[in-house]
Amino acid sequence: MERLARSKSITIAALITFLMVGIEIVQAINGKPIPSAANLSGILIIFVLPILFLIINRTLKKAPKPYLTKKQKILLVVDTILLELFITLFFAGVYTSLAGDLQDNPGLELSDGEYIFTMILLAWQLLGEEAMKISIFLFIYKDISYKQEKNKQYVIAWLISVTVFGLMHLSTYGFNFVHCILIIGLPTILYAIVWAISEKPLYMWLIHFLYDFFIFSIVFLGVQ
Repeated sequence: MERLARSKSITIAALITFLMVGIEIVQAINGKPIPSAANLSGILIIFVLPILFLIINRTLKKAPKPYLTKKQKILLVVDTILLELFITLFFAGVYTSLAGDLQDNPGLELSDGEYIFTMILLAWQLLGEEAMKISIFLFIYKDISYKQEKNKQYVIAWLISVTVFGLMHLSTYGFNFVHCILIIGLPTILYAIVWAISEKPLYMWLIHFLYDFFIFSIVFLGVQ
């Protein structure tokens, strides 16, 4: 199990993620996007990391997984989405009461002709985002399964993973560190529970996609 957590695909994905978050932080310090750096990140998230996700998923299939009934699988997905939405709204409320309006995501502004294409692209891109999240966790935790005796390491690894995930959105949300960590990153700490229960990358991707699909669709229908 520990050997699988140190596989080449996981290590490469983690190093790429650290590189990309470094790019985001440098751009934040610069105060504006750096075209060449932004282009590199775009190539990595669209072309490289989704492929690494598929490789990681295939690699981790070799490890035994917890058994879940069909009902448990459905409840895991639905409950996580609803709880993540609640936590995000709570943090958003706290943020707006203390710091004012949230940063808008320009990607939510879609025309009729863009919606379907964007959803297809989103599904593919989120494979890359989950490769980042999972690889950072496994790279730090150095194991696959949750173990009671490693509870502290498990929590720390996931906190680092979701913080990095939040910081990956700096350029999307106007280089607002608090917004990215509090509203984008921290609510996904729920994925630590999902992983402990399932240990399946595809569940992580499915929850992430359905959550974003719901948000995009609500905004899209609301502006029609």
